Amino acid sequence: MTISRRTAMTGLLTAGAAASAASCGRSTPASSTDSHPKVTTGAGANFNPPLSATQPKTLDGLLLNQERAMAQMQAAGVDLLISTDATNLYYLTNQRPIPYALGLDGLDFATLSAHGNGKPSLLGSQVGYYLTAPDKQQAKLVDLKFYSSPADPEAYEKITNVQELINAPAGPGLMPRLHKTHALTSSETIRRSLTNIEANELKASAHAAIISEVLSNPLPNKTIAIDDHRLRAIIERSGADVRIIDGEHLIRTIRIQKSKTELELAKYAAAANAAASRAAALAVRNGATFQDVRSGFAIECAKRSTLPVYMMIDTLTPHFTSGEIKEGRSFLIDCVSEFEGYHGDYGRTVCVGEPTREIQAVIDTLSTTWDRLRSELRPGMTYHDLYARASELFKESKVDAGFAINPHTIGLHHSDDPAGGEFGTFQKENLTLVENMILSIDMPVLDSGLGGTAHLEDLVLIGKDGAELLNDSSDRFIVV
Repeated sequence: MTISRRTAMTGLLTAGAAASAASCGRSTPASSTDSHPKVTTGAGANFNPPLSATQPKTLDGLLLNQERAMAQMQAAGVDLLISTDATNLYYLTNQRPIPYALGLDGLDFATLSAHGNGKPSLLGSQVGYYLTAPDKQQAKLVDLKFYSSPADPEAYEKITNVQELINAPAGPGLMPRLHKTHALTSSETIRRSLTNIEANELKASAHAAIISEVLSNPLPNKTIAIDDHRLRAIIERSGADVRIIDGEHLIRTIRIQKSKTELELAKYAAAANAAASRAAALAVRNGATFQDVRSGFAIECAKRSTLPVYMMIDTLTPHFTSGEIKEGRSFLIDCVSEFEGYHGDYGRTVCVGEPTREIQAVIDTLSTTWDRLRSELRPGMTYHDLYARASELFKESKVDAGFAINPHTIGLHHSDDPAGGEFGTFQKENLTLVENMILSIDMPVLDSGLGGTAHLEDLVLIGKDGAELLNDSSDRFIVV
């Protein structure tokens, strides 16, 4: 189905679909429009279709898929996972420490033992946790372990014995002063109770807190996974006889299969991103610059409480890329935004006026390929299976255009795929689809000389018996 500014103005689905088909030569296959009908309202920048997902207001549980985490750690022979990466901290503990937003990383840590109950620990400062405004329910999901600074810094620097390091007295943690002039708010009361621990429970440094975790956890496989090389020296200081492996790869392998809490965030992110993308595209005018379009996307994201990550326009991604929208030129858009860390990803072709015959053929073929491929998606398929099947379907059309397909998981990153190799550069693995994986089917056509570029990309949730669309897919190209 074609969505156009003209269609949106009519407010009538049947008349709008007919006008769209007439203006662009052909409509998309009936299978897409029949299974995903769309009602359009408003016009231009006011185009605001209802979302298929409700915006979550709170987190009901851990983002961490605890059952999968235990299984993957045990399969890899990993006894303990230690993380300090901001994204991984959020995934493991639901906490987004403030220092990271200020460019101060490596101050907070999360640990997860393969031999416990699947409950992660958060190691950080009292004031840092206080300022994240946690509630009682969220606090119960993790074990809180705070550190401050040495009570006697000079004596602490001279310590060589590991047990003395762990047991060194800590100074009082930096916390807001408590006055008794007025009653505390409920939030202040809760946060103070959560962070009010005995002084002898505080560790004198982050190093002491991490080493204590290493030595207090069972390590039958003598293996620890880390996501930051700086952690290696701290672990080695503990004297523990262990090997250290790539924790980033492990965490991303765990994240392939989403938890219930993650799915609530991801479903909204997908729906909101697609709606913001369409609204921005429908506001395009002849003579608009690429920066105008990107600004429009950012505004539409804000309306839906999401944050823009990037927007590719006609194969160009830099925000300051100069470019102008011209009548008669078709161009792809690839839009990514995130809601509470979870990403949406959506790609379409925008037709300024009448598309060329070649672009029209490409759009129709992409649509047919996607409809047929989507009906075949199942757990157990691999990326290689998808490459082969999609290429086969595209070739059946006899359309002379370069076809590419880039399936990738999506979640806390635009691509949540694990990187192949130990602590290596990213190398795409041949993943197997599993239930509760969120998958992007990314199909751009980047050829030159066709009168434009084209794209079709949707997000799906892999279920036991098939794939569920997470964004409205009834629009296959947009006419402005």
